[in-house]
Amino acid sequence: MQSATGATEPANAGPAVRPSSSYVLALVVLSCFLWMPRFRGPIDLRYDAGVYYTLGMSLAEGSGYRMLSEPGEIEAIQYPPALPAFVALHGIALGTDDPLTIGAWLRVSYFALFTLYLVAIYWMALRFLSPSLAFLAAALSGLQFHSYYLTNILFAELPFALVTVLFVGLVHPPRRRCALLPAVLLAWTAYLLRSAGMALMIAWVADGLLRRRLRQAGLRVLMCLVPIVCWQVYIGQVKSSDEYDRPAYPYQRADYQNYNVGYVENILLVDSFAPELGRVSAAQFAGRLLANAARVPILIGEAVSADRGFWSRRYGRADGDVRTLPPHAVGTLLVLLLAVTIAWAGVRQARCGTWLVPVYVLGSLGLLCLTPWPGQFLRYASPLTPFLVVLLLQGLDRLGTRLRGSRAPAPWDRRRVLLACCAGMLLWILGYTAKQAYMYNLTTARWHDRDGDEVQARNFYHGKEWRAFDAAIDWLAANAEPNEIVCTSAPHLVHIKTGLKAVQPPYEPDGSLATQLIDAVGASYVIVDKLQSPDVGFRYSQPAIEAAGPEVWEQVYAAPDDLVWIYRRRR
Repeated sequence: MQSATGATEPANAGPAVRPSSSYVLALVVLSCFLWMPRFRGPIDLRYDAGVYYTLGMSLAEGSGYRMLSEPGEIEAIQYPPALPAFVALHGIALGTDDPLTIGAWLRVSYFALFTLYLVAIYWMALRFLSPSLAFLAAALSGLQFHSYYLTNILFAELPFALVTVLFVGLVHPPRRRCALLPAVLLAWTAYLLRSAGMALMIAWVADGLLRRRLRQAGLRVLMCLVPIVCWQVYIGQVKSSDEYDRPAYPYQRADYQNYNVGYVENILLVDSFAPELGRVSAAQFAGRLLANAARVPILIGEAVSADRGFWSRRYGRADGDVRTLPPHAVGTLLVLLLAVTIAWAGVRQARCGTWLVPVYVLGSLGLLCLTPWPGQFLRYASPLTPFLVVLLLQGLDRLGTRLRGSRAPAPWDRRRVLLACCAGMLLWILGYTAKQAYMYNLTTARWHDRDGDEVQARNFYHGKEWRAFDAAIDWLAANAEPNEIVCTSAPHLVHIKTGLKAVQPPYEPDGSLATQLIDAVGASYVIVDKLQSPDVGFRYSQPAIEAAGPEVWEQVYAAPDDLVWIYRRRR
């Protein structure tokens, strides 16, 4: 069958089913339920979130796409600008640069995006599943830990996931020519949110090629190249500029300065958090690809359920007899079974001529395998969760139909029993994970507004190390001079809270060389911390302090429990 655009419809397309208002209302209630315990204070601005926020404020101030936290306020080239532009809109609309005010409204915006995301998953899943299973797909996707954890922090994963779900729901099955422009805009937005959006574009083009619609595929190539070429031209101009060749301090554009350089420089290191290991050779890069590919089956299973660590703790406590079987092996077996079911459903979908989702999933996982950050794979794969859940439910539905054979449907036939058992198991796992996350990992972060009053926010994984770090930032805000520079493992958060210029420490194990590089920065303060992520504050800053000695750096602040120290250059 041919659509109005001339594209071939998949055999299983069928008429579009209108969303049920009762299911939509249930998803809105689920979103509110997940957000109620953490609807307080500004959105989490640690890690990459601080970079997005800093760039957004630069756009809002009319300073260009610059890292305002860095000496010299260098131009940024790693992250595409869509999310910073979203932040800038908040700053412009609110008419303020106060991170507490903007951060609080960003939390509200992310709640709205998450609610829309759940409804969009249900709408997209209706293209592949029955209404009840489409609702189940949306609920399971929303309950996956990384789905709601990443809505609490200013990362690009949530808006990116929303855009990709809307894109697939719009173009599958191909129906009408008027969907072309919205599809193009969604594809552009996906790429400008995350460079991984290239996988979505590749899947869209491949879908046209595999349907033998060569003219259509060629047009899609031309349209998809627009944002890619524009962004790469901008990066090329920055890299060829005098500012890039003459940085404000020697290691400002070093390959390991992950926020100041592009992805390629980071990926070509053996370990971007241990640059002393050097660049990867061809053999090492091949080994990385193989090692990461071996992790993919586990990753797929965990992306629709939970990290195996949650399962192991549960099984280890539930029954002492289970200890005869390694608890980790139980979780591994379950996630592998989920992954096999998803892979089988993906192959079936491709054989039926529905290529978009399988190719997009494969392309995204292939991009992940290029990177040296396996610890971040669940985060990066979280936008794939809705599509993996849809494939899982399709696979279970088809498997149950085969088990039922040719018998007429019955209230308790094997198909329904299989779906009910698997859905119940997943809901139990996700519910247990949520209980653990909200009871033990949702903690209070403290900010201080411009009047000195305390403002509390609810963040995941804001443990005692981060609370000690927050107290150290408060000390800096009260004691540092406005023109002084701080060397710290969390430079963007320090800049947001204090307004001071801040840089990462040089990742140099040689203390004497690290001291020279810090001197070249002109840093007045060095924060030595014991944060686990990133774990560079103590590993690289402490040797530099020890090499220079107390005659250069005096300790002016120490947090309880020896978690954070601040050193000031002697004046």
